[in-house]
Amino acid sequence: DAPSLPEMAWRMANALAQGEGRWLEMPVLLGGVYLGLLILGLLSTWRVKPRLFIFLVVYLFIPLLAVWVIDTWRPLFRERYLNALAPAYLIAWAAGVWKFGSFLLRQPWSTLVALATLALFSLPQGVALDRYYHDPQQRKSPDWRALASYLRERAQEGDVIIETYPDPALVYYYRGLATSVVLPPTNETSSVAIEEQLRELTTTHARIWYLPIGDRDRGMIGRWLDRHTLLVETQSIADFRLALYETPLSFLQRMAYFSGWRLGEGIELIGFDLSIQDQSPTNVSSAVLAPGGSLQLVLYWRALAEVTTSYHVFTHLVDTQDRIWGQWDQPPQGGGFLTSEWRPGDVIRDTYTIPVDPQAPSGEYRLLVGMYELQSGQRLPVYDPLEALRGDYLVLANLRVSP
Repeated sequence: DAPSLPEMAWRMANALAQGEGRWLEMPVLLGGVYLGLLILGLLSTWRVKPRLFIFLVVYLFIPLLAVWVIDTWRPLFRERYLNALAPAYLIAWAAGVWKFGSFLLRQPWSTLVALATLALFSLPQGVALDRYYHDPQQRKSPDWRALASYLRERAQEGDVIIETYPDPALVYYYRGLATSVVLPPTNETSSVAIEEQLRELTTTHARIWYLPIGDRDRGMIGRWLDRHTLLVETQSIADFRLALYETPLSFLQRMAYFSGWRLGEGIELIGFDLSIQDQSPTNVSSAVLAPGGSLQLVLYWRALAEVTTSYHVFTHLVDTQDRIWGQWDQPPQGGGFLTSEWRPGDVIRDTYTIPVDPQAPSGEYRLLVGMYELQSGQRLPVYDPLEALRGDYLVLANLRVSP
């Protein structure tokens, strides 16, 4: 409900006396002292400088009256909206203190009362300022200092920070190695334009810090980064959610095995990483699988051209008789990024956990990978780096199964 005019005036006086981070609701006695000094100051200016009196009255009460009228139609009152009245309030209050001090100079206890009057004003203001800067409940805005401090410690040269709202606070508080951009730059920026800017950023920066503020991008940037980059970490820093992604410029440098084979006319398998459950990464030629264990496989695809069909990826662990003892088929990224959505130049990191049949006999095995169309079962042809047709699957590794 909209406050009454006296209530609004009281709240305004409370905020002007103690600051917006006020530490107590002003008691009637304390409020009476403030109000008395304010009135005394206004009356003293009337006797000395009538024009100043009129100016202070207009300055103090016309904006308050205007806000009250608007608030009765559309409730919006916050004490901080009347912070501009502080100069007039302080002038009138100081005039009241001066007038009261002139009277005290003739009294034997003038020094004590003067100190008490000074404390009456400075103590609430000092406590309010302390709480404003150090009490999270009193903050009007998120803790940009904490965020900037974290980024200064963690961000590296060549990183870029994407913030989804053009808040100047980040530029003000952060002085570090990473650059920052605002995406989308305007509310009218199309999704196509945003994607183009993201593609450019992933080809020029090894790491991207994603700082969503509000829902200005409708979650589009986060979804795009999840598909095209590697999520390294997410952190809650003060009031912010911050995510760090590695782009292909970074994670492809750590890729263990290069391939360069092509599937169909539009898809390249750049390479892969391979590790065995509960084992540190090892050379695939010496890797030993246990029945009932599993393989962790990461495939790195690149779209060479538009792909109009949604293909499934198959990963098969087969013995020397081509019997399957381990398998995991799915669309890329578990269906999160279909091949029909790929665009030329896209690099896709695609992970698989391949279970090994507990009944798998000891012996030599091959790890096969390829793509097929789900409805027809038709596989894509596979070409080696010299463009020679090599069938409809790739042999990624020769492995050994042993209890």
